[in-house]
Amino acid sequence: MPLTPFSPDPLVPSKPNAHEAGLDDVFIYLRRNLPLILAGLAGGLLLGILVQLFTRPVYEAEARFTINQLPFDFTGGAIDAETQRQIVQTLILSFASDRVEQGVAQSLGVDADRIAFRDSEKAVSLYSSQVGANVRITPVRNTRMGLIRVQSQSPEFAVRVANAVIEEGKILNVIGAELIEYQRLRSMHKEQFDTLNKQYAELQIEAAKVREQVELLQRYISEGKPLEYFPSFEADPTLNNLKTQLILVQSEYDRIATQSTRGPRLQGKAAEVDGLKLQIAGHAKKLETSLRSRGESLELRYQQMVKDLEQMRLNSQKEDIAGAKILDALACPTQAQPNASSLTNKVAGSNVMVLLDYAHVDHRPVRPILWLNLIAGGIFGISAGLLLPIFLAASSTRLRHSRQIREILGIEFLGYLPPELSIQTLNMTNKLYEHPGYSNELAVLRDSMLHLRKEHEPPYIYALIACGAKNTAHYMVADLAVLFAEAEKKVLVIDLDFLNPRLSNALGITVPDSGGLYRWLQDGKTLKDCASFSVFQELAVLSPGGNLRSLQNLMARRSLDDALGTEGKAWDYILINCPDLIAQNELPLALPTGRRVMFVAEYGKTTIGNSQKAIQIVRQNEWKIHGMLLRNSPEKVTLRGGVTKVRSVV
Repeated sequence: MPLTPFSPDPLVPSKPNAHEAGLDDVFIYLRRNLPLILAGLAGGLLLGILVQLFTRPVYEAEARFTINQLPFDFTGGAIDAETQRQIVQTLILSFASDRVEQGVAQSLGVDADRIAFRDSEKAVSLYSSQVGANVRITPVRNTRMGLIRVQSQSPEFAVRVANAVIEEGKILNVIGAELIEYQRLRSMHKEQFDTLNKQYAELQIEAAKVREQVELLQRYISEGKPLEYFPSFEADPTLNNLKTQLILVQSEYDRIATQSTRGPRLQGKAAEVDGLKLQIAGHAKKLETSLRSRGESLELRYQQMVKDLEQMRLNSQKEDIAGAKILDALACPTQAQPNASSLTNKVAGSNVMVLLDYAHVDHRPVRPILWLNLIAGGIFGISAGLLLPIFLAASSTRLRHSRQIREILGIEFLGYLPPELSIQTLNMTNKLYEHPGYSNELAVLRDSMLHLRKEHEPPYIYALIACGAKNTAHYMVADLAVLFAEAEKKVLVIDLDFLNPRLSNALGITVPDSGGLYRWLQDGKTLKDCASFSVFQELAVLSPGGNLRSLQNLMARRSLDDALGTEGKAWDYILINCPDLIAQNELPLALPTGRRVMFVAEYGKTTIGNSQKAIQIVRQNEWKIHGMLLRNSPEKVTLRGGVTKVRSVV
């Protein structure tokens, strides 16, 4: 059949002065699609008005407070500015808690499920018939102020919730008062403990010294030395006076004794000497008793002071535990459980949290906003009007209609082919006829090829070229080969897909590792020796086999076209499966000039650009183009086109 006339090179647009897109092209595009853009704008504005009319209004109430005083400031202002900022932010964000939510719900007499803190739980729907409120508490940047924003369907309910949150937040003042009292008592007890600890240290030193003196005295007495000459007693003035008097009286006694051996005077001095000695011994004994008594007294005081310090330490631990609870409450004030006396007056405790402004009723809704809906609808409509022509143009770049093949590609359209049953399952066995039937369209194509006018003797060689890298044309080659075999024709299938050979699997023929084109090129054997046959011998496949990476370089060793002209006479038909010519160009090694080729495209997947590139390569090699088939076409397209859409390839 004569081909549809086409221009010498319809693949490349005839624009010798092509230029890059500029601002003028933008204006041309806008002017060309102005009606569609205006229609999109009108539709967007109408959509915005509908949203405004049918959306339930939402109102917002706002209350403000400030963290006026940090309880940690009572420690002497030793906290840096960044730490203070973090503490303030923690105190403000701690309002969003379950306790506040439950307290607000209880004070308002509503269910807790109708109130939600947006930063910690899922928001409640504000478009239902049941009134709810979403609360958001945020700190104001670089300040100590916090904002309570409440959104609800009812402005009055939003105000009630915001003010209730403020009242629940006043627990900070209670905790602050407890912390102030704790810090005052802690400071007073610390001073007492420091004083007692200082006295304890002094007493410990003094008791150690007295204990050492008693031990030395005990050792001194055990050695039989006179008690009055103990080194620690030498500083006693009374003992020294008695010793001085004894020396003087003893000297007077010795002087009188040199003059007279007896007499009342000598006896008086002797009695005086003995009396002084008795006084010295008695006083030394008193000093010993005093030293021992002092040591015992200091030991008793030491033990008592140890008990007092231990008791004060235990009291400090109890106070620290109580203080830790207060600090924990300060870290999460809404979880605190203040005592009953503090709850009687929440405000009088301290001014940690100071109210700036209660929430007030505002009957202006925060959403929906008419001008915002109109702007959003207008932008949406204009965008739709601008993008719709692009989408329409993009959808026309893929092959779906015979008109595209005839008018754009300039080749004959051979027909629509539905999805073959063989591609729906790959679990085919090597038994050739144990597979589902084929479509009528494929049978018509087979018949047209069988009734080919005999311009020359067999074999009749056809190359089926895939258009697109992801094409599955090998399934169609396999199905045609099976149909030829069913018509009692001998068929040889050559697989030139060196990257992903799949024809042998589709035909259910087991290919040995030592067969295929690789062996034919290496060993110099015949095609029949290297081909793999089906169980009935009418069908054979010549797969790539061997080392796929080096196969393309080896193709120049032997002429496959010469072998097909001589050895190919053993078959009636030779079908060559060729992958995409753009990625793999092995077909020129197998086809001489003037051979017949058919393009196989995937419906809705193969692009016009890829098809044009493949057609250009075919025309450069001067092969005969008989047309293009669209595989995997939808059922409605196939039924509408009918089997007559499959053209004869003669």
